[in-house]
Amino acid sequence: MCIHLKKTVKECWDAIIVEYTLKGVYAQTDLCKKFMDMWCADKGNVCKFLDDLQVKQEELASVGVDIDEKDY
Repeated sequence: MCIHLKKTVKECWDAIIVEYTLKGVYAQTDLCKKFMDMWCADKGNVCKFLDDLQVKQEELASVGVDIDEKDY
């Protein structure tokens, strides 16, 4: 829909880039927030929590979001 009224291929492509870049940034922000909200429940399995934390950090890294040592 965002390219329907564009007249040239360049205008179409520029509109697509803007549309999906914003969605990508929102998705990265959402993943980062979910990572930062993770916590181990009282009397929870700490080993499983740490394993899950590492998996989430790797998932974030695969989409270009780096979690620094302090936050990890």
